[in-house]
Amino acid sequence: MITRIAPLLFVSLLVLAVPWYWPADDTRVWLGMPAWVCVAIVVSAAASLLTAVLMARPWPGERDDDD
Repeated sequence: MITRIAPLLFVSLLVLAVPWYWPADDTRVWLGMPAWVCVAIVVSAAASLLTAVLMARPWPGERDDDD
């Protein structure tokens, strides 16, 4: 199931990671960094986790010898 929606998830994470939707005059600070930096780091970690989950599964058409 997740392999079917993976491209949509990656595009969504890309849209969220790039701070083009943040106002230019936004001065919020989280953990000593601008808020958009914290959001970009969290989204990058989510993209890495998604990649790890997808790579841990057998690819479509590939046999899983453990089964």
